[in-house]
Amino acid sequence: MSHILLQAVLFLALAALAGVAGNAVHPGGLDLCREYFLADQPPGPPDDGGGPPSPWQMIQLPEAQAWWESSWRPDSGSWDSDNGIYFLDARRRASFDSGHLPGAFLADPWDKEKEDIFDPGFVNELQGAFAVIVYCHGGECDDSKSVAMKLVYTHQIPAELVYIFEGGFEEWQAAGLPVETE
Repeated sequence: MSHILLQAVLFLALAALAGVAGNAVHPGGLDLCREYFLADQPPGPPDDGGGPPSPWQMIQLPEAQAWWESSWRPDSGSWDSDNGIYFLDARRRASFDSGHLPGAFLADPWDKEKEDIFDPGFVNELQGAFAVIVYCHGGECDDSKSVAMKLVYTHQIPAELVYIFEGGFEEWQAAGLPVETE
């Protein structure tokens, strides 16, 4: 019985050694010294679940307002084309129609009538943007993150150009800032 146990242990040790050797010579092998589970990073604040930091650049109301004011021309009702700043509203059509930031473009991630929420020509414009600010209701709403993911991972908009306005439309409206309706 002990002879069989010794053979099993020896077989497992040789199999493990063969696996490590195979990993070392394979071009796509795993880096065995890398920390894959982020154990060396301190946990985040209690409200974010202690996970890794968000990949998105978050902005607050003062930044969103400053960028909007530097780009929107209320007298002509259009964007300053030289600035390359775009605001995308990630709420549903009904919410957008009842009020949105003046000049914002609707980017409803739940719109099932379209194959893609962005027209190819608009995607080309966004690829040359200085900044793309995405917002939804604010608070616990994650629709802006869904749109940001679509921009970056489907349409190859550089992630460093995509910002999420955390307070969203509710904070904008509560601050008494301009609102446009359809």
